[in-house]
Amino acid sequence: MKKIFLILMAFMIVILLTACQGGMYQKPKEKSDLLASNHQAGKYLLNIASKELDERLILVASFVSVNNLDMSSSFGRITSQQVATQFSNSGFKIEEMLLRKNVRIEQKSGEFLLSRDLKKIDSVHNAQAVIVGTYAVAIDYAYITAKVINTVDSKVIASYDYKIPLDKDIKYLLRTN
Repeated sequence: MKKIFLILMAFMIVILLTACQGGMYQKPKEKSDLLASNHQAGKYLLNIASKELDERLILVASFVSVNNLDMSSSFGRITSQQVATQFSNSGFKIEEMLLRKNVRIEQKSGEFLLSRDLKKIDSVHNAQAVIVGTYAVAIDYAYITAKVINTVDSKVIASYDYKIPLDKDIKYLLRTN
């Protein structure tokens, strides 16, 4: 009887150790809602920034990897466009940077400002602000920072941080090739 008890105890310990190591239990995967998250970010930025913006143009740049500011992805491009949707739907003039001469287009990367001089962008293109962002990819989430920056003084008008769970769709969009 004692031998059976010890065997059962040993068996239970093995099961518990396996479960603790993730063998039997896996954290449920969250499903991302990229569209809703990006629209929420856009609404937040719009709420803060609209107090300082007028009818002049707002430019939108692809969101870039925080590890390489010259690199974006489908994730970065769609995220910037979805954030900008909230500004456009509220009557602000948004211009596609893909059609501008002050940007360079890198195949499979997205659009980036050629000039780091935001005052020049303001004077040449009469753009009052730019919407920019960065993202960092971790194990379970992509962390995003979106900003509206004043082109006159380079000050951040509004900023919003959020995260997106890394499901299959997001991982696919994050591929850079």
